[in-house]
Amino acid sequence: MPKDRAAQEKSRQVFDLVKAAENELGWQPRIGHSIYRERAAACVRLERAMEAHSLTAEDVRFALAYCKRQRIVISHPSELVVYVDAAMARALDEEYADELGEAIQAAIDWETSRISDGRTYWISRLVRSVGPARTETLNEWKEAGRG
Repeated sequence: MPKDRAAQEKSRQVFDLVKAAENELGWQPRIGHSIYRERAAACVRLERAMEAHSLTAEDVRFALAYCKRQRIVISHPSELVVYVDAAMARALDEEYADELGEAIQAAIDWETSRISDGRTYWISRLVRSVGPARTETLNEWKEAGRG
């Protein structure tokens, strides 16, 4: 058992990650071996992989959530370190999409508050735009002197 509190906490976090990989991603210890020994070995491998890649337990937990959302099957909990970069990139894309969505919603609200003569041209364009066209439509709206 680790001697200091920080090491104990890290060991607990790694064990929780192994259990989460078992419960959420379907990883199973080898059949015919002691489940406790297999989990302990998985903890050691995961902890070494985390140290080799300079990752925290929170980074790996983030990758675990990404694997769960993407339905990625892993053969061992230490594989989670491979998905940390992909999870971070996906999160940045989602943050950008949220910011863009908020800007488009603000534009729609602005146009809605100024409907006096029945013109709904920009509202319909902003509402119907999807994918990369959302950015283009918002830029066109701004260039048209709206907002």
